[in-house]
Amino acid sequence: MNKNNDILKSNHTAQMNWLTNQLAKNNTSIFLNPIKSIKAWDNLLEQNMGQIGDQELYKFITRYLSESGLKKLYTTLRVAKSRQEKNSFRLQCNIDHSSNYKLDKLVAETGLTKGKLLSKLIAIVDVKLRTNLEHEKNI
Repeated sequence: MNKNNDILKSNHTAQMNWLTNQLAKNNTSIFLNPIKSIKAWDNLLEQNMGQIGDQELYKFITRYLSESGLKKLYTTLRVAKSRQEKNSFRLQCNIDHSSNYKLDKLVAETGLTKGKLLSKLIAIVDVKLRTNLEHEKNI
């Protein structure tokens, strides 16, 4: 069950989508008490203006979902995770010695894999470039 609790503490967007879809389909079999669960969900949405935080979502799921509902959610999250991993792109390239040294140092400091670290660095550079281009357009 520890593995399942770990998966509930990640990919909150997928969890929100799954819950929203289940409610849209009127699939109340996922709840321990459907009437109380739906009221609690509506209250949670209203209190947070539709922006439910990760902790609130975790509390709701662990409190209101039935055992079969939790199993369905775990399965959905595992499938989403494996699909995401399969959709990654494998890059093979040569980099100079000093860059590889710096990359290894960053990996050691962050605890991320080289692939995840490079993805984050590319995202950061992308944001900075877009910001600079927008700034230049406004000048």
